[in-house]
Amino acid sequence: MVPEVIVRYYALGIKEDISCNLSLYSENNSNIISFESDKCVLKIVLKDIVDLEEFYNLLTKKEKKAMIYCFMNKEDKEYKGLRKIVWKNDALAVSQGGIRLEFEKDIQCKILESIKIIKNKLGI
Repeated sequence: MVPEVIVRYYALGIKEDISCNLSLYSENNSNIISFESDKCVLKIVLKDIVDLEEFYNLLTKKEKKAMIYCFMNKEDKEYKGLRKIVWKNDALAVSQGGIRLEFEKDIQCKILESIKIIKNKLGI
């Protein structure tokens, strides 16, 4: 079962909370955190141990920002590349394709627990 989470969605003239399906999976030796909704799909791709550790440090607030590869699909348009994920008003935020998504504390905790499991399996 995929947990459903609420994400803050900002676009030109739009500010709303949207419901997303959160999933974490491995593909091609990368760990992917996926947020899927009717409005957009965001995938945060942790390509290697360095990305995994950088994202972990961001989640634990040891870092204030991280450059992580992201993929966004919005209205039949695809955007991909390195994106800055930052702390903004005590929420994690990422902008791509003209929108910004912000993740509150409950989502951060769910992701952090998953990252801890992955790190444990990798022995780091």
